[in-house]
Amino acid sequence: MNGFYTSQLFVEEWGQLNIKDRTIEPIFSLKDDKPGLINARKTFVALMDPTGIAWADMYLDSYEHWVRLTKTKWFALHLDSWLEEIKIRTVASSLSKIKEIAEGESAQSMAANKYLAEEGWKRPQGTRGRPSKAEMDAELQKNVKALEASTEDLERIGGLVVINGGRKV
Repeated sequence: MNGFYTSQLFVEEWGQLNIKDRTIEPIFSLKDDKPGLINARKTFVALMDPTGIAWADMYLDSYEHWVRLTKTKWFALHLDSWLEEIKIRTVASSLSKIKEIAEGESAQSMAANKYLAEEGWKRPQGTRGRPSKAEMDAELQKNVKALEASTEDLERIGGLVVINGGRKV
């Protein structure tokens, strides 16, 4: 599909065009159910695919058209809210499964109950525990090399005299 047709696919954008620029009839609505139109938000969220490829395969001519569409500012604003809705629905679905585990008698039920009680889904993402021994060793080696390089530089230039407050340090 031609890039010009992208905005014409959506009734909300179609209405923004000059009458002479309207060359095709819209087939989508961005957020509301409208007779004869596909509700893009509802169909996108129903697929629960944050990549959008499933929606593109089902409703657009090509993946390239999907990429072109996501690069438009007017569509990106709507897409962001759709992705947020998918994220929230995914959390809700996961919490439902965790509640099932918590109610069971399995070895994981205690951990599931703790997660629910502590509202683990509200913790900031990307936090982690203590670094591994290998990571600490690597950081130590990096610092040793930096110190050795500084010592070599100092010896090469013959040492420095640092004066702090009028006296040698």
